[in-house]
Amino acid sequence: MGLQVTSLYLLCGIAGIIAMTAISAVPTAPPIAVEDKKEKWLRQWQTSLLSLKANRIILATCAVDASILFCYGVFETFLPLLAITKETAVWQTGLCISSQVVTIAITKPYLGKLSIRMARAPQILTGITLATFCMIGFGLLSTFWQIVSALFGLSRSVVTSASAPYVAEQSERTGYGSAMGALGSIIDIGHTTGPIAGGILSTTIGLKFAFMFSSAILIIGGGWFLSNGKVRT
Repeated sequence: MGLQVTSLYLLCGIAGIIAMTAISAVPTAPPIAVEDKKEKWLRQWQTSLLSLKANRIILATCAVDASILFCYGVFETFLPLLAITKETAVWQTGLCISSQVVTIAITKPYLGKLSIRMARAPQILTGITLATFCMIGFGLLSTFWQIVSALFGLSRSVVTSASAPYVAEQSERTGYGSAMGALGSIIDIGHTTGPIAGGILSTTIGLKFAFMFSSAILIIGGGWFLSNGKVRT
């Protein structure tokens, strides 16, 4: 078992070296002199942040993305541990993780096109609802995790394929960069706090409660988005 795990990490390291080598071959654009424009850029940046702070739609959308990445952090960290307590085979646990990733890779391009044709806000809310049921399913079920994992991947795909374009549409042209930067930062915060909060809950109450708590986070994020996200427009 130890040799198998070592070989797996060795394979990941080789893949990383290949990716790094490939990136180094990509031509880079010449540096742009911006020192003389620093003061102007700072004023624009401050104005953009203030505008972003006042835009409840963008903040609500960022919160939705953060909540679903919070759940993903719990999923990828604690589902293998939960599987061990249920004496699930290792290959089945790996299939759970893979089914989620494969579902995203297959569905996201199509859902991105779908979000262009229909209103993006209802699509985001639909994905959050599906993700909520998935996290409850992880907490309550002892089987069918592969199916629930695939559905969770679908919910992530539904939300993230529409959230970034929705933020872009709601931001002013001058604040576009700040809006997208805030989206990325808040998503990272959600992804980071998921394992931390899940670890505390798993230690004090139990593993399944980490997933139940995640569903509550989704409900809060979805409720905020429903109140501020122009779902009917």
